Amino acid sequence: MNILNKIKSSEGEIAVLIDPEKIEKKKSVELLIKKINESKVSFIFIGGSTLKKINLNPLILKIKELSSLPIVIFPGNHTQTSPFADGIFYLSLLTTRNPQFLIEEQLKSTKSIVKSNLEVIPTGYILLDETGKSSTSKITQNSTKKVTQNELLNLSFTAKFMGKSLLIFDKGSGSKNSIQNIDFKEIKDKTKLPIIVGGGIKSTKEIIKLKKLGSNIIIVGNIIEENLDFLDEIKNMYLNIN
Repeated sequence: MNILNKIKSSEGEIAVLIDPEKIEKKKSVELLIKKINESKVSFIFIGGSTLKKINLNPLILKIKELSSLPIVIFPGNHTQTSPFADGIFYLSLLTTRNPQFLIEEQLKSTKSIVKSNLEVIPTGYILLDETGKSSTSKITQNSTKKVTQNELLNLSFTAKFMGKSLLIFDKGSGSKNSIQNIDFKEIKDKTKLPIIVGGGIKSTKEIIKLKKLGSNIIIVGNIIEENLDFLDEIKNMYLNIN
């Protein structure tokens, strides 16, 4: 399985982000994965937004028993790796000046990743949280400066020139609003990099809009934690589109 190629060929497909710190507390893994399998989800992403040390192995092995969907780690820190996943986003947070998330966390994770057979996807991570209130922003000391389309395009080319294979635009875990009015198609066409978008998505209308804006993959996370039946809404959305 080549995950990067699968992402490149996707057009507005859905990834469910599972936070390992929350799954056991709120929903059973079995019920969640059953719902995911019945919906039109294409990927399962796993990762937490805090700096807690987390053993992902038991969760990933359990999901592997229940689903054939590709599992990609979306790490919140260097401890969030596992040889049992299919791939990992090797993140560089381009909107912070905190060295911990520019290079230090990456260095700490490299040894375990090298020992694994994970597909490593070098990823430019662009966090767009002007409020600074998302848990991700608070931890990373991310910039809260509002950026223009041209500035985002410049950031995206920077990621490309640094050797990134993929871009993730994110509002951050717990964001109250999703990303709006960014021309991802322009960025994708000019940089030739696939784009994943997430954070704050609470309706299928937002998913449809992000698909039209040019997103390859759209992440849903918090809304699933709050309302598991949202997966049924996603399924019905795709049935109506088709």
